[in-house]
Amino acid sequence: MLTITWQEEIASLKQDLRKEINKISEHSEINIPNHICINNLKSKLERLDEIEKILSIEKYKIAISPSSDDCGSEARRRILTES
Repeated sequence: MLTITWQEEIASLKQDLRKEINKISEHSEINIPNHICINNLKSKLERLDEIEKILSIEKYKIAISPSSDDCGSEARRRILTES
């Protein structure tokens, strides 16, 4: 069974968000809804950076291990759907 670490999951989320920001920026005119969407996605990127910093703290490295339940897809869903 393949185990994905939180670092890999965060890196993947960041990459997906950047791709989506670029796609919206390049392939459409910048109007109010697109501008709001881009800002929302950038905010999610900033939140992921904050989460990554927090999880990098030594005391959390002990609590989070690759052998814990695989809830990566649930975490990914929550991050991408939060506003």
